[in-house]
Amino acid sequence: YHRWGRALFDRGLFYEAFTVLADGFYRYRRESALAQNCRVALFAALNQYGRTGQWAESRGLLQELRVLNLPMSEADQQMLRAYLRNWMNHFVRTGGREALLSSLELLQHLGLDDGSFEAVYDQAGMLSRRRE
Repeated sequence: YHRWGRALFDRGLFYEAFTVLADGFYRYRRESALAQNCRVALFAALNQYGRTGQWAESRGLLQELRVLNLPMSEADQQMLRAYLRNWMNHFVRTGGREALLSSLELLQHLGLDDGSFEAVYDQAGMLSRRRE
């Protein structure tokens, strides 16, 4: 898994590297190097998708992350919050209400809602879990 994932990563195929490493992590959860390399590939793929405006791909990758249940540090969680916040700001500016709602749902499903997104919930016309 490591060699194959690294070869894909080195070629800039970050999503493909993530899928290989995620498969390895799924099978060998106790191997911390697989988890770390999986996180690196995840963030590289997310950054690539963010730069190129690929929300559908970003959303799909974040949904895979939810199923995989990859351990995340507080710094990782902060990066994911910032990533989602950037998308949310984009959706607010462009009027992408459905995408905004799906990004808020992902925020909740990934356990990343830290209370700092209340203004976004208000703009979406949606109650946060904290206010339900």
